[in-house]
Amino acid sequence: MSGLSLKLRFGVNAGLATALFLGILVVAALIANNHPYRVDLTDKGTHTLSPQTKKIVRGLTGEVKLWAFYFEGEQERSKTRDLLNAYAYQSPKIVYEFVDPELKPAIVRKYDVKSAGTVVLEGYGKTQTVTLPSEQSITNALIKLTSSLEKKVYFLTGHGERELDDSERAGYQQLKQALEKENYRAEKLNLLRESAVPEDAAVVVAAAPQKRFLDAEIESLKGYLAKGGRILVMLQPFSDGGLKDLLAGYGIVISEDIVVDPLSRAMGGDFLVPIVATSGNHPIAANTRSNMIFPQARSTSKADELPPGVSIEELVVTSPGSWAETGMDELDKGEVRFTEGKDTPGPLTVGLIADIKEPKKDTDGAVSGEESEEASVGAEGEESITPKDGDAEAGSEKTADTEASEDVPDPEGVLVVYGNADFANNTFLSMLGNRDLILNTVSYLSEDRDQVSIRPKEADFQPLTLSRNQSLVLFWISIVLMPLIVLILGIAVYRIRRQHR
Repeated sequence: MSGLSLKLRFGVNAGLATALFLGILVVAALIANNHPYRVDLTDKGTHTLSPQTKKIVRGLTGEVKLWAFYFEGEQERSKTRDLLNAYAYQSPKIVYEFVDPELKPAIVRKYDVKSAGTVVLEGYGKTQTVTLPSEQSITNALIKLTSSLEKKVYFLTGHGERELDDSERAGYQQLKQALEKENYRAEKLNLLRESAVPEDAAVVVAAAPQKRFLDAEIESLKGYLAKGGRILVMLQPFSDGGLKDLLAGYGIVISEDIVVDPLSRAMGGDFLVPIVATSGNHPIAANTRSNMIFPQARSTSKADELPPGVSIEELVVTSPGSWAETGMDELDKGEVRFTEGKDTPGPLTVGLIADIKEPKKDTDGAVSGEESEEASVGAEGEESITPKDGDAEAGSEKTADTEASEDVPDPEGVLVVYGNADFANNTFLSMLGNRDLILNTVSYLSEDRDQVSIRPKEADFQPLTLSRNQSLVLFWISIVLMPLIVLILGIAVYRIRRQHR
């Protein structure tokens, strides 16, 4: 009886332990399902979404469903599933479903899918189709899906600026394509044919003008800034297109020099192709990869005394070992030498941003503040004039209008100036952080703050390069040593078995 009792007790304990263990597994599975946690152990964070993508996905206000059209067993299916899992991990607003085109042709017809390997994003009453799924393409599709309108970025023409449709090394064709992927429409603008900057302009860009702007064009740009416009100016050394005085009016000084950086030559480049870095806490600088290439740049700086309502921050600076060279004759001779008292030592500012708030004006157009007070002071000995009843009533009406206008915020213009235009051309756009810098600048100026961040990583090719000795070692190990070891082991096993027969 005691043995039976002992067995029964042992069985009950074992059953309880098994039930407890299974209960722990169920609870752990429920916790993991409701609170998943991902760790990316790859060297370059291959399976980690970029900060920009995370910001956009987490900011979704409505559900977005992704339909992935792949055949069963297709090689790219698992890769796309991993990518979509990364998106769904960031927000419960993202859901996805895989569809076999052969098994569900009705869904294929509904979304007009032309080939397998296509992902369709559906949400906000719209759809976007991605034929080559990647983080970059899916994030761009999300931006277009959630954006209410396509903003226009106007590039000024008529002064020898960089051309949007130019596919040559110095052209901006790739920049145009990059802007279109971010849901912007890049168009040309000739101010000589327009009375003013178009009302639908989100950003106006002057990219390396060579010929002088006419006074009427300058006035158009000033008027645009006064209404809260956003302008991006990118200049090359010793050429400003007549914009020097315009920039000086907002406290921005551009110097007649060219940046020399011996460090860049040590890294395999030319001493006129400095490696620059972002500076400060401004969103453009803080969300851009630290290093960029600025081929043939000029220095920029803020004036000692800024105009009223203007504040300036630096965005991009050169290395401490650089300097601003003012003598082109020395460079033409190949003599690169810092001249004390003539050249400006680094670090140098090659990019800055100015926030421009126009002084307030009353209903009569007079500037408020000290200027209006000075205007109200009469000459000594003049008699003051008492307003009539009608004038008093008119004055009270003006006061009411003024109080109403105070509720409307004053327009604030923004002006970004880079002492280089080639960092955004077809040759250098994809290098280091150049692409992030120009796209973050446009996104900030157009007030698309959610898009100001580091862009999704583009897939890069990483070739394995072996030295001669490494190639020989690999040959002897894989071709000679490994087969020889297998052969020796085979002979040894054969002899052992033969001896035991």
